[in-house]
Amino acid sequence: MLCNTEFSELISIEDETEAISITARFQMKASLPETIGLVTCIGIEFYELVAGKYYLVPKMSCMKIEDVF
Repeated sequence: MLCNTEFSELISIEDETEAISITARFQMKASLPETIGLVTCIGIEFYELVAGKYYLVPKMSCMKIEDVF
């Protein structure tokens, strides 16, 4: 199984942001055969700022299957 995970910097939900572009790059020597599929997912984790430190908010993360090739 091939897995590529990337993280962005923390983005405040209180600030307006520009569109975010996501690009996945895999280091492969050959193209995938037709018998193999590719699933792209986007996950979001929510953090809370407490005493100047960010903590992951339990039970507040989500995952979306973006596409299946």
